[in-house]
Amino acid sequence: MKWKLLGIPLCVKLVRGAYMVEENMIARDITHRYVINENIEKTHETYNKNMVQCIENIGPEGKCLFGSHNEDTIFLGMETINNLGYDKETR
Repeated sequence: MKWKLLGIPLCVKLVRGAYMVEENMIARDITHRYVINENIEKTHETYNKNMVQCIENIGPEGKCLFGSHNEDTIFLGMETINNLGYDKETR
């Protein structure tokens, strides 16, 4: 990863997009299936996948901020961090 080679700390703020009804209707009018996600379940799946990927790839030297009201997402993030063995100083 280029940021590691340059010695620059990487900071990520991951925000949860949503399936957007009006935007998806417009997308279908111009032959695109979906703009973002087709439903809220796909939104959760996509967010969670990207959150785990960020945690795994940034490591303890990077910084991540994950804002979510979704309890499953919060527990998944905590479980991922714990499974990687980060000590309390790096969390």
